[in-house]
Amino acid sequence: MQIFGIELMGSQLILSVIVIFLLLKTYIGFRKKQISLSFSIVWCLFWLGVLFVIYYPGFLSGIATKLGIGRGVDLAIYLSIIFLFYLIYKMLIRVQNLEGKITKLARSIALTKK
Repeated sequence: MQIFGIELMGSQLILSVIVIFLLLKTYIGFRKKQISLSFSIVWCLFWLGVLFVIYYPGFLSGIATKLGIGRGVDLAIYLSIIFLFYLIYKMLIRVQNLEGKITKLARSIALTKK
């Protein structure tokens, strides 16, 4: 299939639509002030990077080969898993901080009610 003179495989088209949807969701979240500017910039750069890899898969394969990894897809999976663990780690730290703040607030309220 050709779009704008670019030959696309079906998987590239489907993945592109998904990534463009996520870019739009990020933009809308920023416009509605649901997410910060820095957060939206990071995610937009991430999704643009994903789009780049979708259209130039050889780029990722070249990096994977230099790192001693067999295929570009394997590198993408490894990086995705590392990224997900990092996000989970950050979320757990935030949850712990919120739990500490809630505990302090509950103690403060309990002391003022006496």
